[in-house]
Amino acid sequence: MANLNPFPKLQTLYLHNQRNLKSIYWKALPFPHSKEIKVYNCLEASS
Repeated sequence: MANLNPFPKLQTLYLHNQRNLKSIYWKALPFPHSKEIKVYNCLEASS
């Protein structure tokens, strides 16, 4: 599991209105091709 990368080609991720969102995974995931990640109206989300 050391090389876990479930989203190797993910470029855009939008998370919104997820009222109880605290995380999307238990540790940091690599997004090598990400261009845009937006998180808004997620009251429990922290940066």
